[in-house]
Amino acid sequence: PLGGIWQGTGSFATPTTGLKLYNSGGIGRLSTYNGGLEQITINTSGQLVAGQGKVVLDRDGLGITVQNAPNLNSAVNFYSTGDTIPYGALEGVSLGGAYLLSLRTSIGGRMGRLVLDQSTTKEKIYMETTGGGSRLEVDSQYGISLDAPTIRLSGDTEVSGGLAVGSQTAAPAAGRILMAQSTGPVPVPTGTAVLAVELQTNGKQMFYIRFDDGTFVKIAESVG
Repeated sequence: PLGGIWQGTGSFATPTTGLKLYNSGGIGRLSTYNGGLEQITINTSGQLVAGQGKVVLDRDGLGITVQNAPNLNSAVNFYSTGDTIPYGALEGVSLGGAYLLSLRTSIGGRMGRLVLDQSTTKEKIYMETTGGGSRLEVDSQYGISLDAPTIRLSGDTEVSGGLAVGSQTAAPAAGRILMAQSTGPVPVPTGTAVLAVELQTNGKQMFYIRFDDGTFVKIAESVG
C-alpha cells in the first residue's frame, strides 16, 4: 500500500527526528532522521545505507565510497568512552588518480598514521609521526627510505649492495663504501671515534680517524 508510518518529531512529509517506514516506488523503505537529516536507511534494494549514501552494507560486505577530500569522506571512527571527538580513524581518499587508505590516531594535536598509496604508475606504503618528524617509506619506484632524527639498529645489519654515507644520491657498487667529504668542525662524543674524509688546506683529501681527545691518525691522503 501507499503511505507509511512516521514516529517522531516533525511530520511524515517533513521529518525532523525519528523513524519513517514508507513506500518508495512500490517497494518498502525504512529511514531514520535526526535534525531533519536522514541518518540511516534500508533502501529499496534491501541495503543498509548511511553517510549520505557513501556507506553501504549488504550481502557483499561493507562498501565506502570516497571523494577527493578527507573532510568530505566517510570514515570508520574510533572513540574513547565518553568522548565525542574520535582519537583515530580508518579512511580513504581518491585524489587526482591516487588512491589512499589511511589508518591514523590524533590526540592533542599529535598524530601517527599508516598510509597505503596507490596510483596507476606506482605504489607506496609509509608510516609517519606528527608533521612527518619520523617517516618510513616503501616505494615501488625509489625503494625504502627512512627519515628520522635518530635511527637505531639493535640487531646485526647486513648490506648486500654498496653503502653510501653522507649522501642520498650516490649509488656505490656492491661491496663498496662511499663517504661524502665532511666540512667544518668534527665533534667526537666521549668514548667514540670518527672516521671521515676531509678536504685539507693544500687541496688534498685526507682519510682519517679522529679520537675523543682531539688527536687523529691519518690513514691515507690523495696524491693530486
